[in-house]
Amino acid sequence: MTIVIPRTSTFDAWPIERQKYNLRGLRSYFEGERLFLEIESQDGEEIRFDDEVGLPEAPAGAPPSKASPASKLAQRLAEMHRQALANPGQRQTFTLPGGLRIDLVAGLDGYIRILIARQGVYPSESEWQTVLAHFPYRPPTGVAAERIQHQGWFAMRAGWPSPDAQPAAGA
Repeated sequence: MTIVIPRTSTFDAWPIERQKYNLRGLRSYFEGERLFLEIESQDGEEIRFDDEVGLPEAPAGAPPSKASPASKLAQRLAEMHRQALANPGQRQTFTLPGGLRIDLVAGLDGYIRILIARQGVYPSESEWQTVLAHFPYRPPTGVAAERIQHQGWFAMRAGWPSPDAQPAAGA
């Protein structure tokens, strides 16, 4: 049997796909701005992506297909970013189904601050990179995560000047 999974599967969907098809990740890596994950089936099944199996062609005269919408994670981060900018200093929080919590604050000082956290264990570097890759804009080069612990939460956080920051009064 060949397992066919969507190439555009989001970070949110990975646990579902992994469990459904008994998959495991071998390694993750970046090429430019894209994150890649090598996977294998623990049952020895062949894995193919949906765009590799030859989808049926659209009937003649059919309208062209629309580009797929942004992932749910990208949509959620964009909404959090909009809310943070509209409410400076107020934390925007969202928890993904797998337990990863994301906090975002647009500071009064013009900085964007992001934190990802889990209870009992640090988020992985690939989770950090995935969140940044789905952020509404590309964070500045060299943004490094700081690891912190607080009341059973293990977190990675960073901040950078917001390109959307309004100049301070009197500046």
